[in-house]
Amino acid sequence: MSKLAKLLAEKSAQDQEKLKNDYLGSNSRDIFVTGANTYVQIALENIKPNKFQPRMVFDELELQSLANSIKELGLLQPIIVRSSGESNQYEIISGERRYRAFQLLEKPYIDCIVMDATDEKNSLLALAENINREDLTDYEIAKSVIAFKNGFPNKSEYANTLGISRQDLYRLLSFEKLPLEIQQRLDNSPPLLTAKTAEQIGQFIKNNDIASEKMVEILNEVLDLVLTEGLKQNGILNEIEIRVKGNKGNNIKNGNRTVKIFAIDGKKVGQIKKNLNKTTIEFSNDILDQHQQAIEKFFETLISS
Repeated sequence: MSKLAKLLAEKSAQDQEKLKNDYLGSNSRDIFVTGANTYVQIALENIKPNKFQPRMVFDELELQSLANSIKELGLLQPIIVRSSGESNQYEIISGERRYRAFQLLEKPYIDCIVMDATDEKNSLLALAENINREDLTDYEIAKSVIAFKNGFPNKSEYANTLGISRQDLYRLLSFEKLPLEIQQRLDNSPPLLTAKTAEQIGQFIKNNDIASEKMVEILNEVLDLVLTEGLKQNGILNEIEIRVKGNKGNNIKNGNRTVKIFAIDGKKVGQIKKNLNKTTIEFSNDILDQHQQAIEKFFETLISS
Protein backbone atom coordinates (compact mmCIF):
# COMPACT_ATOMS: atom_id res chain seq x y z
CA MET A 1 0.00 0.00 0.00
CA SER A 2 2.50 2.59 -1.22
CA LYS A 3 0.05 5.51 -1.05
CA LEU A 4 -0.57 4.81 2.62
CA ALA A 5 3.14 4.46 3.30
CA LYS A 6 3.87 7.78 1.63
CA LEU A 7 1.14 9.63 3.50
CA LEU A 8 2.11 8.24 6.90
CA ALA A 9 5.80 8.92 6.28
CA GLU A 10 5.08 12.52 5.28
CA LYS A 11 3.02 12.97 8.43
CA SER A 12 6.03 12.59 10.74
CA ALA A 13 8.75 13.86 8.38
CA GLN A 14 8.84 17.43 9.70
CA ASP A 15 9.12 16.40 13.36
CA GLN A 16 11.74 13.78 12.54
CA GLU A 17 13.80 16.27 10.52
CA LYS A 18 13.70 18.85 13.33
CA LEU A 19 14.89 16.26 15.84
CA LYS A 20 17.71 15.23 13.52
CA ASN A 21 18.82 18.84 12.89
CA ASP A 22 18.74 19.66 16.60
CA TYR A 23 20.87 16.60 17.30
CA LEU A 24 23.44 17.24 14.57
CA GLY A 25 23.66 20.89 15.60
CA SER A 26 24.64 20.09 19.17
CA ASN A 27 28.16 20.50 20.52
CA SER A 28 27.98 17.50 22.82
CA ARG A 29 26.81 13.95 22.17
CA ASP A 30 26.71 13.11 25.86
CA ILE A 31 23.66 15.05 26.99
CA PHE A 32 21.89 18.31 26.20
CA VAL A 33 18.37 19.68 26.20
CA THR A 34 16.46 21.50 23.48
CA GLY A 35 12.84 22.41 24.00
CA ALA A 36 10.99 19.41 25.44
CA ASN A 37 13.58 16.91 24.19
CA THR A 38 16.69 15.59 25.93
CA TYR A 39 19.61 14.02 24.04
CA VAL A 40 21.67 11.44 25.90
CA GLN A 41 23.70 8.24 25.60
CA ILE A 42 21.83 5.34 27.22
CA ALA A 43 22.97 1.81 27.99
CA LEU A 44 21.36 -0.74 25.69
CA GLU A 45 20.46 -2.88 28.69
CA ASN A 46 18.20 -0.04 29.90
CA ILE A 47 16.26 0.12 26.64
CA LYS A 48 13.44 -2.18 25.57
CA PRO A 49 11.71 -2.47 22.17
CA ASN A 50 8.55 -0.56 21.35
CA LYS A 51 5.46 -2.52 22.38
CA PHE A 52 3.68 -0.84 19.47
CA GLN A 53 6.32 -1.86 16.93
CA PRO A 54 4.36 -2.83 13.79
CA ARG A 55 7.19 -4.78 12.21
CA MET A 56 6.97 -8.45 13.12
CA VAL A 57 9.94 -9.81 11.17
CA PHE A 58 13.41 -8.24 11.04
CA ASP A 59 15.60 -9.43 8.19
CA GLU A 60 18.85 -10.66 9.73
CA LEU A 61 20.93 -9.94 6.61
CA GLU A 62 19.64 -6.36 6.46
CA LEU A 63 20.35 -5.87 10.16
CA GLN A 64 23.90 -7.13 9.66
CA SER A 65 24.33 -4.78 6.71
CA LEU A 66 23.12 -1.87 8.85
CA ALA A 67 25.49 -2.91 11.64
CA ASN A 68 28.40 -2.93 9.18
CA SER A 69 27.43 0.54 7.97
CA ILE A 70 27.24 1.88 11.54
CA LYS A 71 30.60 0.30 12.36
CA GLU A 72 32.16 2.09 9.39
CA LEU A 73 30.34 5.45 9.44
CA GLY A 74 28.99 5.72 12.96
CA LEU A 75 25.38 6.39 13.99
CA LEU A 76 24.13 9.18 11.73
CA GLN A 77 20.82 9.62 13.53
CA PRO A 78 19.97 8.82 17.16
CA ILE A 79 17.09 6.60 18.11
CA ILE A 80 14.08 8.16 19.83
CA VAL A 81 12.98 6.82 23.21
CA ARG A 82 10.62 7.67 26.03
CA SER A 83 10.68 6.85 29.73
CA SER A 84 9.03 3.52 30.46
CA GLY A 85 7.89 4.79 33.85
CA GLU A 86 10.58 2.86 35.70
CA SER A 87 13.78 4.47 36.97
CA ASN A 88 16.42 4.73 34.21
CA GLN A 89 14.38 2.49 31.90
CA TYR A 90 13.35 3.53 28.39
CA GLU A 91 11.17 2.32 25.55
CA ILE A 92 11.97 2.83 21.87
CA ILE A 93 9.66 5.12 19.93
CA SER A 94 11.55 4.83 16.66
CA GLY A 95 14.87 3.32 15.64
CA GLU A 96 14.54 -0.33 16.62
CA ARG A 97 16.59 -1.48 13.62
CA ARG A 98 19.45 0.79 14.71
CA TYR A 99 19.05 -0.51 18.28
CA ARG A 100 19.23 -4.12 17.08
CA ALA A 101 22.28 -3.30 14.94
CA PHE A 102 24.03 -1.89 18.04
CA GLN A 103 23.22 -5.17 19.81
CA LEU A 104 24.91 -7.08 16.99
CA LEU A 105 27.94 -4.83 17.38
CA GLU A 106 27.87 -5.45 21.15
CA LYS A 107 27.96 -1.72 21.81
CA PRO A 108 27.22 -0.80 25.44
CA TYR A 109 25.59 2.59 24.72
CA ILE A 110 23.56 4.24 21.96
CA ASP A 111 22.76 7.91 21.26
CA CYS A 112 19.13 8.68 22.07
CA ILE A 113 16.60 11.47 21.93
CA VAL A 114 14.40 11.30 25.03
CA MET A 115 10.97 12.78 24.44
CA ASP A 116 7.54 12.73 26.02
CA ALA A 117 5.03 10.70 24.05
CA THR A 118 1.61 9.26 24.81
CA ASP A 119 0.82 5.71 23.77
CA GLU A 120 -1.12 7.11 20.81
CA LYS A 121 1.73 9.31 19.60
CA ASN A 122 4.22 6.52 20.26
CA SER A 123 2.28 4.12 18.06
CA LEU A 124 1.88 6.62 15.22
CA LEU A 125 5.55 7.62 15.34
CA ALA A 126 6.69 4.00 15.33
CA LEU A 127 4.39 3.25 12.41
CA ALA A 128 5.47 6.26 10.37
CA GLU A 129 9.18 5.75 11.16
CA ASN A 130 9.15 2.15 10.02
CA ILE A 131 7.23 2.89 6.84
CA ASN A 132 9.73 5.61 6.09
CA ARG A 133 12.62 3.14 6.46
CA GLU A 134 11.35 -0.05 4.85
CA ASP A 135 8.23 -1.48 3.27
CA LEU A 136 5.80 -2.85 5.81
CA THR A 137 3.14 -5.36 4.85
CA ASP A 138 -0.50 -4.31 5.00
CA TYR A 139 -1.03 -6.68 7.90
CA GLU A 140 1.79 -5.15 9.96
CA ILE A 141 0.35 -1.68 9.36
CA ALA A 142 -3.13 -2.95 10.23
CA LYS A 143 -2.02 -4.37 13.59
CA SER A 144 -1.05 -0.89 14.79
CA VAL A 145 -4.08 0.77 13.23
CA ILE A 146 -6.41 -1.76 14.89
CA ALA A 147 -4.68 -1.42 18.26
CA PHE A 148 -5.65 2.25 18.49
CA LYS A 149 -8.98 2.35 16.74
CA ASN A 150 -10.90 2.59 20.04
CA GLY A 151 -9.22 5.92 20.72
CA PHE A 152 -10.95 7.28 17.62
CA PRO A 153 -14.67 6.35 17.64
CA ASN A 154 -15.13 8.58 14.61
CA LYS A 155 -13.51 6.68 11.74
CA SER A 156 -13.30 9.78 9.55
CA GLU A 157 -11.30 11.50 12.28
CA TYR A 158 -9.06 8.45 12.65
CA ALA A 159 -8.43 8.29 8.90
CA ASN A 160 -7.61 11.99 8.91
CA THR A 161 -5.20 11.53 11.83
CA LEU A 162 -3.42 8.79 9.92
CA GLY A 163 -3.51 10.81 6.72
CA ILE A 164 -5.29 8.09 4.73
CA SER A 165 -8.68 7.72 3.06
CA ARG A 166 -11.61 6.09 4.86
CA GLN A 167 -11.51 3.31 2.25
CA ASP A 168 -7.88 2.52 3.10
CA LEU A 169 -8.72 2.61 6.81
CA TYR A 170 -11.64 0.19 6.46
CA ARG A 171 -9.49 -2.14 4.37
CA LEU A 172 -6.87 -2.22 7.11
CA LEU A 173 -9.51 -2.81 9.76
CA SER A 174 -10.86 -5.76 7.75
CA PHE A 175 -7.97 -7.93 8.99
CA GLU A 176 -9.62 -8.17 12.41
CA LYS A 177 -12.69 -9.72 10.78
CA LEU A 178 -10.68 -12.74 9.69
CA PRO A 179 -10.80 -15.88 11.85
CA LEU A 180 -8.41 -15.75 14.78
CA GLU A 181 -6.50 -18.79 13.47
CA ILE A 182 -5.80 -16.93 10.21
CA GLN A 183 -4.68 -13.81 12.06
CA GLN A 184 -2.27 -15.96 14.06
CA ARG A 185 -0.90 -17.40 10.83
CA LEU A 186 -0.42 -13.88 9.48
CA ASP A 187 1.50 -13.00 12.65
CA ASN A 188 4.14 -15.46 11.43
CA SER A 189 3.78 -14.71 7.70
CA PRO A 190 2.55 -11.10 7.30
CA PRO A 191 2.93 -10.93 3.47
CA LEU A 192 0.35 -13.68 2.82
CA LEU A 193 -2.58 -11.27 2.43
CA THR A 194 -2.97 -7.68 1.29
CA ALA A 195 -5.57 -5.39 2.84
CA LYS A 196 -7.66 -5.49 -0.33
CA THR A 197 -7.77 -9.29 -0.27
CA ALA A 198 -8.54 -9.34 3.46
CA GLU A 199 -11.46 -6.99 2.79
CA GLN A 200 -12.76 -9.32 0.07
CA ILE A 201 -12.46 -12.36 2.33
CA GLY A 202 -14.19 -10.56 5.20
CA GLN A 203 -17.08 -9.62 2.93
CA PHE A 204 -17.29 -13.19 1.60
CA ILE A 205 -17.46 -14.61 5.13
CA LYS A 206 -20.18 -12.11 6.03
CA ASN A 207 -22.28 -13.03 2.97
CA ASN A 208 -21.92 -16.81 3.27
CA ASP A 209 -23.14 -19.04 6.08
CA ILE A 210 -20.15 -21.34 6.52
CA ALA A 211 -19.10 -23.15 9.69
CA SER A 212 -16.09 -21.37 11.18
CA GLU A 213 -14.00 -24.56 11.32
CA LYS A 214 -14.65 -25.24 7.64
CA MET A 215 -13.84 -21.65 6.70
CA VAL A 216 -10.53 -21.81 8.54
CA GLU A 217 -9.71 -25.09 6.76
CA ILE A 218 -10.49 -23.57 3.36
CA LEU A 219 -8.53 -20.39 4.06
CA ASN A 220 -5.51 -22.39 5.19
CA GLU A 221 -5.66 -24.49 2.01
CA VAL A 222 -5.70 -21.35 -0.13
CA LEU A 223 -2.92 -19.65 1.85
CA ASP A 224 -0.86 -22.81 1.34
CA LEU A 225 -1.26 -22.21 -2.40
CA VAL A 226 0.11 -18.68 -1.97
CA LEU A 227 3.24 -20.19 -0.42
CA THR A 228 3.64 -23.33 -2.53
CA GLU A 229 2.23 -22.42 -5.92
CA GLY A 230 2.74 -18.66 -5.98
CA LEU A 231 -1.01 -17.97 -6.06
CA LYS A 232 -1.52 -14.25 -6.70
CA GLN A 233 -3.68 -12.05 -4.51
CA ASN A 234 -6.24 -11.53 -7.26
CA GLY A 235 -6.80 -15.28 -7.46
CA ILE A 236 -7.34 -15.96 -3.74
CA LEU A 237 -11.06 -15.19 -3.59
CA ASN A 238 -11.73 -17.38 -6.62
CA GLU A 239 -9.92 -20.32 -4.98
CA ILE A 240 -12.00 -19.82 -1.84
CA GLU A 241 -15.24 -19.79 -3.85
CA ILE A 242 -14.23 -22.98 -5.68
CA ARG A 243 -13.70 -24.80 -2.41
CA VAL A 244 -16.89 -23.52 -0.85
CA LYS A 245 -18.83 -24.81 -3.86
CA GLY A 246 -17.32 -28.25 -3.36
CA ASN A 247 -14.78 -28.20 -6.17
CA LYS A 248 -11.37 -28.58 -4.56
CA GLY A 249 -9.57 -26.85 -7.42
CA ASN A 250 -6.75 -28.04 -9.62
CA ASN A 251 -4.31 -28.67 -6.80
CA ILE A 252 -6.67 -31.14 -5.09
CA LYS A 253 -8.35 -32.46 -8.24
CA ASN A 254 -5.06 -33.86 -9.46
CA GLY A 255 -4.77 -35.81 -6.23
CA ASN A 256 -2.06 -33.58 -4.78
CA ARG A 257 -2.43 -31.51 -1.65
CA THR A 258 -0.03 -29.76 0.66
CA VAL A 259 -0.47 -30.96 4.22
CA LYS A 260 2.33 -29.03 5.92
CA ILE A 261 4.34 -25.88 5.23
CA PHE A 262 7.70 -25.24 6.91
CA ALA A 263 8.62 -21.56 7.18
CA ILE A 264 11.28 -19.44 8.88
CA ASP A 265 10.48 -15.76 9.48
CA GLY A 266 7.57 -16.04 7.08
CA LYS A 267 9.69 -17.49 4.27
CA LYS A 268 8.83 -20.96 3.01
CA VAL A 269 11.72 -23.40 3.39
CA GLY A 270 9.96 -26.74 2.91
CA GLN A 271 6.69 -28.61 2.57
CA ILE A 272 5.01 -32.00 2.79
CA LYS A 273 2.83 -32.99 -0.18
CA LYS A 274 0.52 -35.97 -0.36
CA ASN A 275 -1.47 -37.73 -3.08
CA LEU A 276 -3.18 -41.09 -3.44
CA ASN A 277 0.09 -42.98 -3.94
CA LYS A 278 2.84 -41.22 -2.02
CA THR A 279 3.94 -38.48 0.34
CA THR A 280 6.72 -36.10 -0.74
CA ILE A 281 8.84 -34.06 1.67
CA GLU A 282 10.72 -31.11 0.19
CA PHE A 283 13.26 -28.71 1.71
CA SER A 284 15.17 -25.81 0.20
CA ASN A 285 18.81 -26.45 -0.63
CA ASP A 286 19.89 -24.00 2.08
CA ILE A 287 18.12 -26.05 4.74
CA LEU A 288 19.52 -29.31 3.38
CA ASP A 289 23.04 -27.92 3.27
CA GLN A 290 22.78 -26.89 6.93
CA HIS A 291 20.93 -29.90 8.34
CA GLN A 292 21.35 -32.78 5.88
CA GLN A 293 22.95 -35.16 8.38
CA ALA A 294 20.30 -34.49 11.01
CA ILE A 295 17.50 -34.97 8.46
CA GLU A 296 19.00 -38.22 7.16
CA LYS A 297 19.41 -39.53 10.71
CA PHE A 298 15.82 -38.65 11.52
CA PHE A 299 14.44 -40.60 8.56
CA GLU A 300 16.73 -43.57 9.21
CA THR A 301 15.40 -43.71 12.77
CA LEU A 302 11.81 -43.26 11.57
CA ILE A 303 12.01 -46.06 9.00
CA SER A 304 13.76 -48.50 11.33
CA SER A 305 11.40 -47.96 14.25
